[in-house]
Amino acid sequence: MRVDWFGSSDETLASPWIQAELGLPGHFLVAGGGGIYRQSPDLFQAENPFGDPVHAERARHLDVGFGQEIGTWRWQAT
Repeated sequence: MRVDWFGSSDETLASPWIQAELGLPGHFLVAGGGGIYRQSPDLFQAENPFGDPVHAERARHLDVGFGQEIGTWRWQAT
């Protein structure tokens, strides 16, 4: 969990995320993760001349991968 305060929009928002990895036979791995990521409006956007409040942007992210450990090396495709 990450919590940010965005001064340009005066918001305090939480950004939850999770990551997991599962080991399979033959040193293969399945990995996945996801979360919500936020970005503050820049100062020019926060000074909205029309008076409407400007809020932080939100994006959802999902990542799934498959890989294998070979000695001290590891490859992964996502």
